[in-house]
Amino acid sequence: MSICRGAAGLRGGNPRGIFIHNDAGSQNANAAFYRKWLQTHPLENGFAHAYVASDGILYAEDDAYAAWHCGQTDGNRNYYSIEVCQSMGDLEIFKKNEENALKLAAQKCKQYGIVPNTNTIRLHKEVFATACPHRSVEIHGGHIWL
Repeated sequence: MSICRGAAGLRGGNPRGIFIHNDAGSQNANAAFYRKWLQTHPLENGFAHAYVASDGILYAEDDAYAAWHCGQTDGNRNYYSIEVCQSMGDLEIFKKNEENALKLAAQKCKQYGIVPNTNTIRLHKEVFATACPHRSVEIHGGHIWL
């Protein structure tokens, strides 16, 4: 069973796409940090399916379940969410985490038959008034990496 224990409910089908997030946590907010933090964090305040950091990937929620990650019902229920961690730290560490997050996104696309395009690979800020994914937008000019 996952850390988040299906708190957001069953998805009701395979994910239709993927949302990319940046954690805006400290440079030390890695997978080990999130593993501990999520166990005491009020999940209704938000969580992602996966946290990609310098120490590996934390799979916080099973794919069959929704996650509260983008402040929008369709996105929460129908999209897999990937949090690129350590966005407030060293640029090279963040870029490596981002690269690994994109590899995970590619794996999920292949697994679920998702064709990557601007409707299926999304940025959090597209559906909610937020700067997320702030560091990715800063680096890449707000464009999706297709």
